[in-house]
Amino acid sequence: MMVDAFKNESRMDIGPTTSKDLGKQLSQFVVALSSPPSDTGEWWPLVNSISIFIPTCEFLPEGVVLVDLPGKEDANTARVAVTEDALKECDWVWIVCPMTRTTSDITLVDQIDDELRRQLSLDGQTRTLVVICTKTDNLSKKIVSTEIQSFNLSAQAAGKSKSKQRILVAKARNEWAKVEIKKECQEHAREATGTGESSNFTIKVFTVSADDYHELSRDPESTLSPEPVEPELYDTVDDTEIPNLQHYLQDAGSSALRRKVQRDRTASTLLAKEMHLSLADKGTQDSQKR
Repeated sequence: MMVDAFKNESRMDIGPTTSKDLGKQLSQFVVALSSPPSDTGEWWPLVNSISIFIPTCEFLPEGVVLVDLPGKEDANTARVAVTEDALKECDWVWIVCPMTRTTSDITLVDQIDDELRRQLSLDGQTRTLVVICTKTDNLSKKIVSTEIQSFNLSAQAAGKSKSKQRILVAKARNEWAKVEIKKECQEHAREATGTGESSNFTIKVFTVSADDYHELSRDPESTLSPEPVEPELYDTVDDTEIPNLQHYLQDAGSSALRRKVQRDRTASTLLAKEMHLSLADKGTQDSQKR
């Protein structure tokens, strides 16, 4: 059985590796690797969580923790329970969905609605909802041809190479998705508040390509970099929108930490005042006894 591997060890160390290789090594602990399960057994039913520590990260402020949770629509009730418990401790929730499903997936709509109502249940307000659309570089020839017609891009696409047409469609689809998702969020916010308004509510939508970002930002001197390949779609790192997401994480994380420090300071001040009043009352009672 696989559990024999940990019989005399309390930890498993994974050496230097690329992000993709790390994902492959960790997958045995979070997903079923075979169906039906192999005779040697699998780890994932025994694993509650996996923690990954990053010694230095420019865009991850100290104290900020990113938690990748299964969706609340997961068929595994134990995984759903883990998600619901973790949500109680989260400062923000980022909804992540592949670009190919952003406007047609009922699950995304349900997640938006759940998050808005979760925020309302905390203090009666909705603040910020973040939706991240991934795999924006995933554009087949059929999708490009269809979207050129859908977005009325025939005139702009005429005479352009296939790669330029793909970029044209990708950017149009990204902007369209942002508009549609924001519209959907505003409608749900009005329904959730029951007031017909969605004031003090900010919607952030990022349309990203992680694969192209890795290729365009790779360090050619790094020994961990795999053989370079051509980016799937974009020409620049900024086009992938990953830098925008990184900066937002940095700003949001720093703001959350400042708010936490302020809350702790306020709580400490109130505690000091209560202790002072309590001691003053005790002193008065002692004087009266004398």
